[in-house]
Amino acid sequence: MGQCIGRPESGPAPVGQVTSWSFRMDGTTTTWNWDTGSPPIRALSRIRRPRSTASHHHIPVLAFCATTGEVLGVESGLEYELLLARDRDPEVRWLVPQPCRLNYRPAVGRTRPHVPDLLEQRTDGIVTLWDARPLERRDEQFEEAVAITAAACEQVGWRHAVFTGYDPAVRYAIRWLAAYRTARPWHGQATAELRSLLTDGGPVAKVLEADRGGGHLVQTMWHLLWRGELVADLTRPLTTSTIVSWAGMPKPERRERR
Repeated sequence: MGQCIGRPESGPAPVGQVTSWSFRMDGTTTTWNWDTGSPPIRALSRIRRPRSTASHHHIPVLAFCATTGEVLGVESGLEYELLLARDRDPEVRWLVPQPCRLNYRPAVGRTRPHVPDLLEQRTDGIVTLWDARPLERRDEQFEEAVAITAAACEQVGWRHAVFTGYDPAVRYAIRWLAAYRTARPWHGQATAELRSLLTDGGPVAKVLEADRGGGHLVQTMWHLLWRGELVADLTRPLTTSTIVSWAGMPKPERRERR
């Protein structure tokens, strides 16, 4: 069995290894002992508050999370994009921004801290730590922190991933659909109507025409696209000609414009 992360052996830690994990629970930051297993995920709170300073050019965001039913604080627009992406996945059951601090010894220099941007727990119990960083800002120090964090996660049975952002069309589509993420009392009946209307799929215009003026069918269509029960090509702008279909249906062939 390898060295226990969180309780390193005496003496200097090997280069490229996490020396401690810290989590915040009940208002207290604790250095975690992995001998006791994983921390209680739903008891975790963010280990630092989002902030913006002269040296940090990102803008903090407070965002509602449908998965947790809470308003969560993220530290940038890219982290907000990541939060929406994971919030939309029906297999995700819990999310925590800035969930922990890992202290690690880099190849050069003193021990450094690294705070991942988001923790995700899925319905099967799998935990993933996410870092959000655009490709153009993935410098050597970040890559080193990511490699060490990924190795540390593997040691404790967790996973690690990096989110670099969506193309603009997908980004704006998901932000649009996020406005319709909350379930409404009429969704059951409207979904049944949509199943009859869109048996083999169809354009958004078909739903607009069938709506009786109250907006129930249209709102439900956007909600189902958010949940993934309806699917569409989000790499292109959403328009009245956008084809929507039920998840699992064969995708219609894309016709090239002449």
